Amino acid sequence: MSGAPHIPVLLDEVIAALAPAPGTVIVDATFGAGGYTRALLDAGATVHAFDRDPDAIAAGQGWPECG
Repeated sequence: MSGAPHIPVLLDEVIAALAPAPGTVIVDATFGAGGYTRALLDAGATVHAFDRDPDAIAAGQGWPECG
């Protein structure tokens, strides 16, 4: 993806509301640039992420967790 990186503006609120932890399974139906998914994965959750944008899908498929 090109341009300025996307910064998820409600990241702290989402993490607080979902309370991700190892063993938690979360669906991110708006993957986009992956900011929320990255934070959820970093907290140990398993994330199933979806997006309709082919560029977002291609970018996410390059993540090691998606291999």
